[in-house]
Amino acid sequence: DGTDRHLSLGSARLKRSFISSSCSMPTAKKSKKRATPLTATLLETENLFDDSSDEENILADNDDLELLSSSSPSTSSNSNVPLWRLYVSHGCTAWTMRMWEFAVALMLMAIEPDSMLLPAIYSLIISIAVTLFSTPLGQYVDRSTRLGTVQRSLIAMKIGFSVSALIVWLALRQDHSMQYLRAMSALIIVFTTLGHLGYIGNRLSVEKDWVVAIVGDNEEKLSQVNAILRRIDLSCKLLGPMGAGFIMTFAGVQAGALAIAVWNIGSAIPEYILIKQLYNAAPVLALRPPGAATPSESYSAMVFSTFADLFNGWKSYSEQVTFRPGIALALLYSSVLQMGPVMTAYTYYRGVSEATLGAVRGVGAVFGISATFIFPYLERRHGLARSGLLSIWTQLAFLTLSFVSVLVTSAYTGDCKDAEPGANRTDCYEDRNFELGLLFAGTAACRIGLWGYDLAVSQMLQQCIPKQLIGSINGTQAALNTLFTMLSPLLGIIFSKPDQFYILIITSYAMIGLAAVVYSSFYASVRDKQIDVSKHLVLLPSADRKHHLEKHSITLGRMDSVSKEELAEATLKRVVVKDSAVRALCYGANLMVAGVHHFAEDVDVNEEVLVVTREGDSIALGVSQMTGAYLAVTKQGMAVKITKVLMERDSYPSRWDAPETNASDNEEDLELTSI
Repeated sequence: DGTDRHLSLGSARLKRSFISSSCSMPTAKKSKKRATPLTATLLETENLFDDSSDEENILADNDDLELLSSSSPSTSSNSNVPLWRLYVSHGCTAWTMRMWEFAVALMLMAIEPDSMLLPAIYSLIISIAVTLFSTPLGQYVDRSTRLGTVQRSLIAMKIGFSVSALIVWLALRQDHSMQYLRAMSALIIVFTTLGHLGYIGNRLSVEKDWVVAIVGDNEEKLSQVNAILRRIDLSCKLLGPMGAGFIMTFAGVQAGALAIAVWNIGSAIPEYILIKQLYNAAPVLALRPPGAATPSESYSAMVFSTFADLFNGWKSYSEQVTFRPGIALALLYSSVLQMGPVMTAYTYYRGVSEATLGAVRGVGAVFGISATFIFPYLERRHGLARSGLLSIWTQLAFLTLSFVSVLVTSAYTGDCKDAEPGANRTDCYEDRNFELGLLFAGTAACRIGLWGYDLAVSQMLQQCIPKQLIGSINGTQAALNTLFTMLSPLLGIIFSKPDQFYILIITSYAMIGLAAVVYSSFYASVRDKQIDVSKHLVLLPSADRKHHLEKHSITLGRMDSVSKEELAEATLKRVVVKDSAVRALCYGANLMVAGVHHFAEDVDVNEEVLVVTREGDSIALGVSQMTGAYLAVTKQGMAVKITKVLMERDSYPSRWDAPETNASDNEEDLELTSI
């Protein structure tokens, strides 16, 4: 889950890069004779893993851009691309990642069985590495050749995971000193971090860049491909831990490590061949936009971008209606009760088999997936605000089972093998099984609420934030989530003994309870109308939204059909224009000061407004270019930049000779402030 949260950092840049690149096609240059686009795309070297020369030739001559801009292949030329190669390669990559991220915590625990220190350190280092290097990886994907990027990220992932697995195999072959084992553990964490970053780079490149390039502007096809890739990833998330767990249970940890190493080495070449064949079958993948060759910011700025986003965007973030929901979401990321490395290490210490742990992770994923089907129903019936409330309290209610597990055991005796035979050992097993049963039940079932709440806040961040601030606010939220993610491994390092795990359970439960209280205060503000919900109708239940719209004379048959324009008519501040300006606005002209009749004084710069006639008919949506106070004293300039025309052309009667009335004459007819 932590990996998925960082994959979106470079996605927007990748999409912009493809849009600009699709306008022109560079050609290969061989001697002085120009090659055709197809020939330029299919240039290959004899070495399968050395593809740099053909891509450099393709990208070398920018003078060829104009020549072939008119003959570039259309999106339809990619309709016969064998996408099954993409699906198989993606499945192999996801299987590798899901197996190893589950197994590594158990292997570190096997090296040092009586402490959760190594899994906690591993989790913290992974979080820090992803935080520091996700943005540079996105920039690297932006400016590098597509096939070269996949090649290098695939090699990094395979080397990282296979070397780590081989080190585990060597460390567990015979007894070694604690200093030797900790040195081996440090190498395992280093190489695992390398493999983790390689996986992020590979997925950013293939899933977020290649798919968009191949599919082009076919939105239906893009949705289908994304859905298939998501199903593959979820399937691997369910089955990967189970497979690794069964191998380690019935063949031993050493055999499991060796099997994972063999899988990584053996699958590397087939994966690359599939990607290479896909690359050759899709000529559009050879393209790169001319402006993507240089990074937009320094390396140091990219590395610390998470902290910069948090620092620079905090003031604006704290002023948004989503402030308290976002803080509550960040608090949820601090929980250790999510089957991460620390909790996995503890339950392994308590004698739970690897196969059982893999099955529990799979059950938790099933509960999480079910939330994606339940949440849309809740949102339609109760609105976003109440759906978020139900979700977060559902999570806390299920986690109460995990909290109760702390109270039902008085002694943490490991896997009970050290207990005296007879009644004492039987009591130990019963006590342990009851405790872990409650812990697993709460942790797995709570994912219904966790995923539901995450969906609710994500939608709020999409629909309740001004368009011009969406990027910065979401960046600040991601940075905040990342910082709180580091809290659970830090606590695991401080309280590293297994008999101190109850402290982590109590702390996590308290943090989630605090998150529920914070969000409840937000919901109370929405319910009591302390927040101007007219600007954020999506927070309300369907019945309340319909009542609000009908109150302002917007008659709708069903709330499901409410359009953005209808919501705008009920919520946005209005700018009234002179009749003489209506026709030009209907043809897409921007609104100049000379055409303004009324302008709400509390309108701010870059605020979305609704442009209307003196009779109140909607003309267009736009973004104000000056404040109401400044408009009152100026006589020239652009008042509103039109973003979408709502009125049909030539449908409004021209009234060139109609006398224009003063603003004071219409104050009783038109409400100029936000409804």
